[in-house]
Amino acid sequence: MNLTKTFTALTDWLIIALFSTFIFAPFLLSIIQTDKPYSETEKRPLASFPSLQFSANNFTDFTGRVDRYYQDHFGLREFFIYRYHREMMKRFGVPGVTDVVVGKEGWFFYAGEGTIEDFMGRTKLTPSQLDTLSRRIETRQEWLGKRGIYYLQVVVPNKQSIYPEYLPDYYQQEKKETRLDQVTAYLDKKEINNFLDLRPALIAKKGGKRLYDKTDTHWNYLGTIHAYNDIIRYIQKDFPEQNFAHHFKVGNTWQKNPAGDLAQLSGSKDSLSEMRPVAISGITAVEQKIDPAIRGILSLDRLQLYSTRKPGAELRVIVLHDSFMNPMKQFLSENFAEVLYAWKYFNKETIDSVNWQAFIKMIDFFQPDIVIDEVVERRLDMFWSEDSTER
Repeated sequence: MNLTKTFTALTDWLIIALFSTFIFAPFLLSIIQTDKPYSETEKRPLASFPSLQFSANNFTDFTGRVDRYYQDHFGLREFFIYRYHREMMKRFGVPGVTDVVVGKEGWFFYAGEGTIEDFMGRTKLTPSQLDTLSRRIETRQEWLGKRGIYYLQVVVPNKQSIYPEYLPDYYQQEKKETRLDQVTAYLDKKEINNFLDLRPALIAKKGGKRLYDKTDTHWNYLGTIHAYNDIIRYIQKDFPEQNFAHHFKVGNTWQKNPAGDLAQLSGSKDSLSEMRPVAISGITAVEQKIDPAIRGILSLDRLQLYSTRKPGAELRVIVLHDSFMNPMKQFLSENFAEVLYAWKYFNKETIDSVNWQAFIKMIDFFQPDIVIDEVVERRLDMFWSEDSTER
């Protein structure tokens, strides 16, 4: 009898312990784990911990930001979300999130940030937004031009802008004028140059080998090299004396790699893979340490500052970019004496950290010959969400 009571008590305590562990584990892990700035399962920046500023006016806002921070950082969060996405895809054959559209022949498309609505012409830009973007380009061209600096603004196409035929038929039938269509028409009308839409160059090359990953939002090395050639072609018009590099070999060899971010987002990464072209380029540019003065101006770690040096080259370049620029860095760096890369277009925090005042300080210190400003099509709005205190 006593043995039975002891066994029952131990069982009860074990159940209580397991239940308590299950309940409190996410909270305890959120304390001891290292914060991540980005969610690989949701493909978005995570909330950062708010600054500790208390007052009667901002206390409610502070508690709300703490709540958003905890929702983004509790323990095992990434695991739970991934398992949910995986089971939805495995059991029902559909993504567990609305941010992924499963297209034809194994193609996945990103639907977040209004990309599908934009593709179907449902998110028109206002005249004010078009004017803001136009003035942004003109302001930078004028300000930099007075200092003898060339400015180029580059827009990388969304994958569906290059491969719409792999979207489900419904989306293809509903295609209308996009925001980028509006922008290019508006800038052409105002005769504003130094805005490079990469869609024509990539569409012209898509009849050959694939330029974007099927399971990822990004282009592969073939897409990257064609975009690079178009950027260099554009810059060459103003620097005809420069002998820019075109010797890179890309696409002769393809290799099997893990599936990309859209497969991860949809929960099907374990069951898919991706064939990607290999870049063979004979790179001679080398990475160099970031000058402490630059780190003082651009101090946010999330900017992921990166600098290269090319012996024998002449021009100095600053590149403000997003994730699409990462595979192109090795090619661009082959042409310039020094290149400073800053991942400006990651989120609002990174944009704000490279505001107009910081931009001026960076230009004055680095003294570039060229500034390249690159962002993907779906994030065009990042250009007019910046600090508006430009002069």
